[in-house]
Amino acid sequence: MANKKFQSLIEYILLRTFLATFGLLPYKFIAYSMAMLFVFAGKILRIRRSLVTKQLKMVFPDWTDKKIVQIADNVYYHLGITAAEVFFADDNYLFKRAKYEGFDYIKNALKEKQKIIFVSAHYGNWELGAKYVAINSNRFYTVVKKQRNQYFDHYINNKRLKSNIYTIPMTSALKHIFTALNNNYVVAFLVDQHANSQGIRIPFLGYETNVFTSVAKMALKTGAIILPCFDIREGLVNHRMIICEPIKTENLINDDANVLDITKKIMYTIEVFIKEHPEQWFWVHRRWRD
Repeated sequence: MANKKFQSLIEYILLRTFLATFGLLPYKFIAYSMAMLFVFAGKILRIRRSLVTKQLKMVFPDWTDKKIVQIADNVYYHLGITAAEVFFADDNYLFKRAKYEGFDYIKNALKEKQKIIFVSAHYGNWELGAKYVAINSNRFYTVVKKQRNQYFDHYINNKRLKSNIYTIPMTSALKHIFTALNNNYVVAFLVDQHANSQGIRIPFLGYETNVFTSVAKMALKTGAIILPCFDIREGLVNHRMIICEPIKTENLINDDANVLDITKKIMYTIEVFIKEHPEQWFWVHRRWRD
């Protein structure tokens, strides 16, 4: 145990040293360099490359091999820029350059004191999108998986807290989520990853897979509206942040049919955005496992 803690500390010190040193460079240079580093990791080192191309071919069978390679390269490119934005960018600088759509949905829901659940995907810069939504909402909670390195876990959650994002660990999520919703705080979820033995099997991007139903169940139980939200990167430093039309649950019966219907609506919305900009989704995750 002591050796693992020491190893985690050394890893964290090395990371912070790298961030402090690399952060002295101009941001656009950092962003481009990180993008090229990730492309190198995908194209040359082949890190999860076969998974990315396999899943792209599944979802887009009509694409040529050349286009699959191009989009796969762009997946790593965007992941590199996302990493640069998370660790090096000035959020306010990015916010000023962004375009915003649908944020009246948040204002209206807060004005009417509705319970709000945000849903999104590992798409664009999901961390940046969450930060902007958080500063335009009541206290904002999100459920997160604890990082293996406890020092990094503390560091990244402190960064989130500075943007009004309060984190709820997965191990004790349910109670805290209902407490937050009942106090009219907002709660956010990323729902695009494989649900393992949880959830239900429905088609996603043309293939059946396990999908989380927890958002639909919580919304039906509390009467919360569901607001799908997405960040789309447009160039090296520009973004478009979108809040979609609410999925309403008020006056709906909390039964299996409505859970299924709401879950399908959420996943369909995510599909639309992935198909619009496939290079900005997290294809390195193994989404289909059967």
